[in-house]
Amino acid sequence: MIENKIVLGLNSILGVAVIPLQLITTSVGGCLVSITFGLLLTPLSFVWAALFLGPLLGTSWLWDKVVLLRPVADLIGIPLALLGGIFVALTPSMGEMESRVDKLRICWTWPFSLDYMRYRQGKLVEDEKRTLRIEKLLAAVRV
Repeated sequence: MIENKIVLGLNSILGVAVIPLQLITTSVGGCLVSITFGLLLTPLSFVWAALFLGPLLGTSWLWDKVVLLRPVADLIGIPLALLGGIFVALTPSMGEMESRVDKLRICWTWPFSLDYMRYRQGKLVEDEKRTLRIEKLLAAVRV
C-alpha cells in the first residue's frame, strides 16, 4: 500500500502545476478536437492505451504476482502512473467525463490498477479481501 500512498502524495504535489495547465490544454485541445470533428481523439486514445493503460496493468500484474520484482515494478509503475494521470488531465475529454474519471482511477489506484479494472467489470466478487481494498482505495481517490 505504500506505493499507492506515494502515487497519491506525488500526484497532489504535481497537481499544483498541472491544474493551471489543464485549463489551457483542455480549452485549446477541445477547440482542436471540434475543428477536426473528433478525429484528434483517436490518436490520443491510442497513446493512452499503448503508453499508459497496457504498461500500468502489466506492472500492476507484475507487482501482484512476483513479489521479488516489486522494486522493479515500483520503479516503472510509479512514474508511469503519475505521467498517465498528467496525460489524462491535460487531454480534452469532450464530454466523456466517466471515461476520464475511469482513466484517472486506473492511474491513482496503482499498483492495484488491475484489481480496479476487475472490480469495475464485476470480476473481483469472489475475492473479498481485494474487493475491500479497492473499495477503500476508491473512497480515498475521489475524483
